[in-house]
Amino acid sequence: MAQSGVYAPGPVIDADVTIRVNGIVREHVSMDWAGDTTGGLPDQVVSAGTGMRSRTGTILWAQEDVQAEPPHPLRQAGGWPPREGDGVVIDATVDTGQGPYQYRRFTGRLGRTTGSLIDGTLSSQITDTLGDALQEMVTVPPMAWRPGADPSAWAVAYRAFEAAGLGHLPPPDDDVVVHYTGQGETSAVAGTVAAPGGMSGDPYYGLWHRNPRLTPASSPARSGRDVLVIARGAPLWASWVQVALSDGTRVRLDMTTAGEMTVTHNGTVIGTAQWADDTPVPVLAFQLTTTGVRVWTSLSRFRQVIPATISRTATIAEVTGAGSGFSARYLTYAATGTDVVASTPKHPLRWFRSSLSGASVRATRGVENVRARQVVDAWGEATLNAIWMDEHGVPTTRPRDHLLAASTARTVHVRERVLDGRWSVGDDQVRSGVIVNGEEGLLDYPSDIQPRATLYQESSARSLDAPEVTERFLSVPSEEEWGPVDLVPSKFGIDPMLGSLPAIGTWIAAVSSLSNSSEDPETWVHQNNITYTAQFERLGQRTIKVTETVANITGGRTVYLKTPLEGTQIHYTFRGVASPTIRGFWKSTWADYQVRSEQRGPAWAEPLVLEAGSWLTPTEAQAVADVLAAEVTSPIPTLSGVQVLWDPTRQIGDVEEWVAHDKNGDESWRARVLVTGYSEAWTGQVPEQSVDVRVIAWTDPIAGKTYDHLSSAYATYAGMTGTYQQVYDALPGAR
Repeated sequence: MAQSGVYAPGPVIDADVTIRVNGIVREHVSMDWAGDTTGGLPDQVVSAGTGMRSRTGTILWAQEDVQAEPPHPLRQAGGWPPREGDGVVIDATVDTGQGPYQYRRFTGRLGRTTGSLIDGTLSSQITDTLGDALQEMVTVPPMAWRPGADPSAWAVAYRAFEAAGLGHLPPPDDDVVVHYTGQGETSAVAGTVAAPGGMSGDPYYGLWHRNPRLTPASSPARSGRDVLVIARGAPLWASWVQVALSDGTRVRLDMTTAGEMTVTHNGTVIGTAQWADDTPVPVLAFQLTTTGVRVWTSLSRFRQVIPATISRTATIAEVTGAGSGFSARYLTYAATGTDVVASTPKHPLRWFRSSLSGASVRATRGVENVRARQVVDAWGEATLNAIWMDEHGVPTTRPRDHLLAASTARTVHVRERVLDGRWSVGDDQVRSGVIVNGEEGLLDYPSDIQPRATLYQESSARSLDAPEVTERFLSVPSEEEWGPVDLVPSKFGIDPMLGSLPAIGTWIAAVSSLSNSSEDPETWVHQNNITYTAQFERLGQRTIKVTETVANITGGRTVYLKTPLEGTQIHYTFRGVASPTIRGFWKSTWADYQVRSEQRGPAWAEPLVLEAGSWLTPTEAQAVADVLAAEVTSPIPTLSGVQVLWDPTRQIGDVEEWVAHDKNGDESWRARVLVTGYSEAWTGQVPEQSVDVRVIAWTDPIAGKTYDHLSSAYATYAGMTGTYQQVYDALPGAR
């Protein structure tokens, strides 16, 4: 998040720093923290930084003015001593002669607190909440997009971010009926998209769809429960959300860009309110109660219920809105609405689409019960995305092509602003080339309206001479992913079989004939008062439980679980087919692929092997391999732990221009660098700062030679046949 104010430091920095724990100002003796990111490169080739992503550090607290005894953890008064989980915010105030400006330096929570038994000194660990959130266990289903849709591997990563509480809306749960974010996809997490609406982009937080219309995919009983609707606004446009109930009731909440809210009931204005929170992206939330409509004016406050007639039995029929997504659910307990709204992230995830990768996949594989970090790390590594949390607690993900092409945030004159540091050029990170291993999915997606894709076909008919109940578990083959499955079977011989209907949905069939006669024709079991039923239950993503019951088999008859070989009432295509035939909406079949970069490095070096999973198509993988090869097949200078003049506007992801001059004041070299991490320390009110940077371009104006700009590789993707060293050697010498 951009910092406010103008920072122009002079020879003396006049700074003040304030620490607030749960909103209460606390004094300190010293503190430090650090954070970094990979800068969009695979961890294995990043030599600067630790890859920790979360900012972590320590605060040494100043002692209270009067202490009768050293503080201890069993006795807390006035919020002191601090406890794990307490919120911590650190702000610096700077006056450079143009007025005091405040800069947020850290947002997070306290970790372990350690106290002395003798002198009462206390120190606490601090961390931002990115690492906490990514520990959440998540399940992301396999996904697929039909031709004409807007495919994106980002949609899968976003669902992991959202399940970890880092998205635009509270994570969906079992009570959610409709849930739509539009972040990288036009499909819904819950519900059916009746109309996707238009699409608009936000230059700061990323891209989302607007004006969708959704209906519930199922109709769970409301059972007198309250209805909670939460939507995320759009900072640049007026936003609104409306729920329509099955009895025709419509409740709508509108919000202007100034936060002015209007509540309407069946088209009539019944109340107004003002959004009073400092949330940069506003939240529209209301609850349909027994007596009317409750509207939230912040994430923690709501106004009194606005009287209105709301049915207790009418169910959600449709939800529409304009903004960055909405969610509607039934509340098992009315009082939990406050907790759900409060769980809405104050700062939604900032994300930007890569022009290099992840935008053309037609299918992705699913994951079950894994840490969100596992999904996010795999996606970031494969698609060259950097992930971090900024000083305001805003989770951010940005692709490397965006980072390298960013405008220069500041110019750093080495003699004035670099206090100490070393550059290094070594061969420990040089690779002979880049190999990308991945999986390519072949998609069978005949219809998004009817389940026409055959997922499982019984290979041979089973025979029974006595009543039997059979339970089986069918596993999805390891090389396949199944979309939504039709779990309510139709029955041959009973349900309509005209035209192509047997090719739509799941079907079961059973016939019988005399056991001791080869001439007795096969007839449907119900014609002989024999019953055959089958129940299908999906267990997770990769198992179908099938329970088949055959009853009332009379003596002398054998039941065959199949369709008859002879039968004029069914098309010949469906004769003699074993039962069951399980269909769904789509199926993807996966095969391994491998691509290699065109550019090669030294033969003695090891190749960089990148595991892309299902995140990239082979074409995208080739582009990734080629741009990575431009960075890892020849040495590029690295600057790590460089002590610089403290600058509160510096952020991870900034691009800086570093300029060095010789003793005569002439420019000796110039480097364009990407800030991948920094550390900061305060002793009282005196700050120190050091940075890790990755060189994007390095120019030697005296020799007349330059390293080519890395972003050019990301612009052209492939076809780069020369190394940086070859380019450098080919340039003319000093003029």
